[in-house]
Amino acid sequence: MLGLFVGSMAAAKPEMRVQVVSAVDPCRGLRVRKGDTVHITHQGFLEEDDGKLGDAAVVTRRQIDSNCAPGVESCEPLAFTVGAKLIIRGMERAVVGVCQGETIEAHIPPHLAYDDPARTIPADTRPVPENAWVVYRITVERIERPGGPGERSGQLGGFEPWQVGGAAVGIAALAFVLWRAAGPARGGKSKRKKKGK
Repeated sequence: MLGLFVGSMAAAKPEMRVQVVSAVDPCRGLRVRKGDTVHITHQGFLEEDDGKLGDAAVVTRRQIDSNCAPGVESCEPLAFTVGAKLIIRGMERAVVGVCQGETIEAHIPPHLAYDDPARTIPADTRPVPENAWVVYRITVERIERPGGPGERSGQLGGFEPWQVGGAAVGIAALAFVLWRAAGPARGGKSKRKKKGK
């Protein structure tokens, strides 16, 4: 029994960590989902342990990948279809749910990066050593969704639910005021009492 527990612990794989660096709030555009074609700008880094300085670990980042040349302010975004397995699996997973215009930073474990057993990468083209975590900073520049205008934040045409509800209440109140103002013009008798009777 103990052997099974130890074996399952050894087989557990670390999870990817994703944090939003620059948010779009509220999101009025598309959010990435599987099947979308996503245009991103990105930088990939290998975090290297340089030992310790006192009690603190010293970690430096070495850039291993980018679709922008150093010093270039604007560059051609990288386009890929989410789920088509054209890039490392961790990058595909990291962008799902991200709003157009947002920037995230994904800490990707080896099995979702360059040690992914589903995607064999030749040793001479590997930018990192084996069992290495990588960090990707990704900005979703544009999202293309086949077959229609797409799903917008809150699935209400790009508006937040409270905005749609508020607009509905406002329209209903205006309709009631106009109905009341129409009075006798609606074809019925006015119920207002005349003075002196």
